[in-house]
Amino acid sequence: MQHWKTLVLSAFLFPAMALAQQAEEEGAPQEQFLTSLDDEQVMAGNLLGSSVHAEITGVHEEEMGAPAEPGVAVGEEIAGTVDEIILGLDGEIVGVVVGVGGFLGIGERDVAIKWEAIDVHPDPEVPGAYIVRTYKDRQALEDAPEFRHDRDGIF
Repeated sequence: MQHWKTLVLSAFLFPAMALAQQAEEEGAPQEQFLTSLDDEQVMAGNLLGSSVHAEITGVHEEEMGAPAEPGVAVGEEIAGTVDEIILGLDGEIVGVVVGVGGFLGIGERDVAIKWEAIDVHPDPEVPGAYIVRTYKDRQALEDAPEFRHDRDGIF
């Protein structure tokens, strides 16, 4: 009886192994899971709360000699923080929602910046944190049309 089970099992096992080998040879994806981040990937949660650095334009002479804030490059200022990330249904990032204006969150309003209009870099002073840069100045961000999101998605 044991011999019979082995024969039946092998009748199913060998074709399955052949199909797996064929799929591997045809370049079929072996895994659909990720095990770590690549150098060009970031966790979305790590971007939330990141400071958004804007260019300083129209600097007065007395401001030119002022020391920059820690972690802020010369010629930049912190103009807001990333509050949300906008995703398309295809999984691509469309943009980021930035809280600008106000003081300590009071009077702040949301503007959305297209993903192509920002650069994301690791924060050299805070491991695991990121800096988002835009080449607009603070005034342009504060004058940008308000981003309204009356819903949390399509559902």
